[in-house]
Amino acid sequence: FSSKKMAIRVEKKLLGRMATRGLAKMFIDDSVGSLLDNIYTMAKLEMKEKKKAEKLVKNILKIIVKIGILYRYEQLNEEELEIGHQLQDKFHQLILTIISFREISFTFDKRYLIRMLNECKQLIDSLINRHLTDKSHKRVKNVFEFYSNEEFIERAFDRNDKFNVIMDEIVDKLNHLVESGQL
Repeated sequence: FSSKKMAIRVEKKLLGRMATRGLAKMFIDDSVGSLLDNIYTMAKLEMKEKKKAEKLVKNILKIIVKIGILYRYEQLNEEELEIGHQLQDKFHQLILTIISFREISFTFDKRYLIRMLNECKQLIDSLINRHLTDKSHKRVKNVFEFYSNEEFIERAFDRNDKFNVIMDEIVDKLNHLVESGQL
């Protein structure tokens, strides 16, 4: 028995059950929260179901919070910390790619974007493999299946689609986060 391990398990379980926007604001600043609100709006428009969109964003929050807990309680070994650094680098590259695809005409390449999303997913799966349950892996799969769907990606980057205004807001927020050094 280890009280530290038990505390981590209880915190992961508790935060997993309480993943709400209010809780997210404790861990996520206003800029990221606003970005997640826009991501929720896109999911709601695409899925046409509020509950499914909420579940998708809840899954994102649970993944972020649980990885944060693993890092905060120093549960990651050297190999996992290296995977975490690779994930940070890949995610940063993904963000810059999304920004450039949106801002620079005729650069959009959905296959490249999907490949980057799949690489991020694989890194997250490797990072959490030893620590989290199959349910957490299913959450990761659910999130990445939705956001790496070819038709969804095409619509998201189509300037004549319903997502146009939301994508502009997302890219503005991403630019702000990159410029401020938060991403």
